[in-house]
Amino acid sequence: MFCSGVAELEPVLSSILAQQTLLELKRLCTVVDDQFHYSDELWVRTVYEFAASYHRAVISPDHIVQALVPLFRGRVYTFLMENRDSSEPEIEQHIESLCQTFERLKPYLLELWGTGQGGS
Repeated sequence: MFCSGVAELEPVLSSILAQQTLLELKRLCTVVDDQFHYSDELWVRTVYEFAASYHRAVISPDHIVQALVPLFRGRVYTFLMENRDSSEPEIEQHIESLCQTFERLKPYLLELWGTGQGGS
């Protein structure tokens, strides 16, 4: 679902995401399932670029939210694979690490939010 979503929504995604982010998502579609890994950093950049695009209303807000769905599914797949054999404390640590990535990349969101640059 992730790869078909990226392929089908590429024109929409290109108006939302930075070119580098879209290229990385397309690259993920070329790997086999057991090597698929939607990294924390790529996920955070994706979410921030979507948030900034929503803020700037680059396209219909409904279309922006709908375009995120297949990407979210890809991220959930990665989370489940990373944590399938993890203990509760290990899962909590993975979530904390993701939170730290959101914090570390917050200047990127502020840049996107303030300059209006990003996906387009």
